[in-house]
Amino acid sequence: GWDFSGASNLGELQRRLYGSVMIRRTKAEVMPELPAKRRQVLVIPATGEMESVLAEEMKTLEEAVDRTSTIEVLFEELSATRHRMALAKVSTIVSMVEEICHPVVVFCHHHDVVEAIADGLSERSVVTLTGQHSIEERQAAVDAFQGSKADVFVFVTTIGAGGVGLTLTKSSHVLFAELCWTPGGLTQAEDRCHRIGQDDSVLIQHVV
Repeated sequence: GWDFSGASNLGELQRRLYGSVMIRRTKAEVMPELPAKRRQVLVIPATGEMESVLAEEMKTLEEAVDRTSTIEVLFEELSATRHRMALAKVSTIVSMVEEICHPVVVFCHHHDVVEAIADGLSERSVVTLTGQHSIEERQAAVDAFQGSKADVFVFVTTIGAGGVGLTLTKSSHVLFAELCWTPGGLTQAEDRCHRIGQDDSVLIQHVV
């Protein structure tokens, strides 16, 4: 039988692979081969429910700043307010995506925001991906979007589940319905579309 408990001579194996069949290049080395990124911040009017949630968010943020010298930081309150704001933006995001006539990847932070956007886009071909999906469902979602014969034009996912390890070069348009706490997470998510295989300049829009 086969013993899968460990491995030996990994250094030698790596040298042989790199010397014969494997090419490994860093992002810096391939950047000249990639099309440009263009970033755009879309500021939407804070009207109706968004206006009241924004006022609440600003108040919570001010309180958090006042308490930065103490142990008590209002992370939970800030997260809850940002979540409410994201839900309040859903109808605006849906309207924006409906006007886009080419493949687009929409990144969110919360599962229910992904679901709400997908529900609002029921008239369009949409595929979703969150951390609740299995590995098989994850691959099926990517294949449905990336496939040359696929008619799916909107890929809605969370930054955590879809922001790393995927190739979504069918789209040259990335829309962030929500932002995450870590800027590096946003860059990783952008690069699902901005990677080898992408022939067009990638437009990245942050809706705030």
